[in-house]
Amino acid sequence: MTGQSAYGQDQGEGWITFAGIMIVVLGVLNLIWGIAAIGRSSFFVGSTKLVFDDVKTWGWIMLFVGILQILAGFGVFARNQAARWFGVAIAA
Repeated sequence: MTGQSAYGQDQGEGWITFAGIMIVVLGVLNLIWGIAAIGRSSFFVGSTKLVFDDVKTWGWIMLFVGILQILAGFGVFARNQAARWFGVAIAA
């Protein structure tokens, strides 16, 4: 019974579930902030220009990053190795 707990779960399975949930939560938050930046960019900063275009551009970037993070979170649940490494890169 090495590597398994008394309930039949593999050792470390709880940490994988925790990591997947955290990545999905992070993705949802980035998705919401991205939509907010696209819809009402004055919500963040009133009439300013950034070094890299404007707040709406960063909103679109965060929207796509959030979508990728949500997909990576579900990939962690599906035990996809590429999604795990993408999750490590996000966390770093």
